[in-house]
Amino acid sequence: QRVEVMHKRDPDRVLSGKVIGDRWSPVKTYSLPATQDESRLEFLFSFQDIEAGGVRRWIRLENEFSRGIHAMSFSIRHRGTSLDGLISDSGIGLEEIGHRIDTLRGGGARRGHHAHLLDIVREVDDLLPFDGTDWATESTEIYNDVKHADRRDPVARELHEMLIKNRLVFRVWMARRIGVSDEVINKGMWQLKRG
Repeated sequence: QRVEVMHKRDPDRVLSGKVIGDRWSPVKTYSLPATQDESRLEFLFSFQDIEAGGVRRWIRLENEFSRGIHAMSFSIRHRGTSLDGLISDSGIGLEEIGHRIDTLRGGGARRGHHAHLLDIVREVDDLLPFDGTDWATESTEIYNDVKHADRRDPVARELHEMLIKNRLVFRVWMARRIGVSDEVINKGMWQLKRG
């Protein structure tokens, strides 16, 4: 959950310069030693694909879009969420990301879910393995079906397929925003299509 480091040559000091103990500092890193078999880990991109600039872009992106990113990644931290809950979380996250895109470019007026998804699509449609405008329409429909009790009850297959698409759009958007090349994203598309 948290990593801190300490170096004996850089202790904690008071204003007079007197050493009062070890100074522990938080670590921000793109990678930690794995606790599982590293040969099984498959990443969309490596540090060499984004370098330090990409890490800085990620930190900025995580600050600017934290609410949407956290909603999209909630299920990673909390296993066992229902399929309806996963769709709901992804709908909330994507809407927040689209709203933030609109706000950062000077908009911010109250708009519908679909309009916010289209804001994301405008940034990544050329990389998606499906039509982004159709996805935005279908994703909004399924999100509203799950959210409102008086609407149809989508079957599990529909929910699962839409969840995969929602996550793929999010991952492509995130990768492009932090500077992963289109070539690397396309090469790793099979990984993005996984649930």
